[in-house]
Amino acid sequence: MKHLLCFFLLLSVLNAYAQRQTVTHKDDNKTIYTNYYANGKVKSIETNGWFAACGMYVDTSFYYDSTGELVKTIVYDPTMPKEGTGCHDTITFITITKYKKHKIISIKRYKEPYEGERFEIK
Repeated sequence: MKHLLCFFLLLSVLNAYAQRQTVTHKDDNKTIYTNYYANGKVKSIETNGWFAACGMYVDTSFYYDSTGELVKTIVYDPTMPKEGTGCHDTITFITITKYKKHKIISIKRYKEPYEGERFEIK
């Protein structure tokens, strides 16, 4: 009985710390996911969508600290080069903005091929 009680206690603790995710919007082109902290505050809002027949991040993702303050946004802008023929030719331009106390503290821009490494655009 003692082991069973410890097991249920462990499960309840793990559940309290588990990240929760819900789908807040879904259509043929994109799905918006909202992730929550154990305290119920929003942790992130991310959008996955279809571009050139491939699933990838699209639009703007928002990230918050455990108090609900915005700490980062990521803007995904997928593009297809003129010579591109499919999703594996996609290049995504990414802008990451970090915030502290409602003020912008940094902005970085990146270029990321679908199949390749992300590199910073200076």
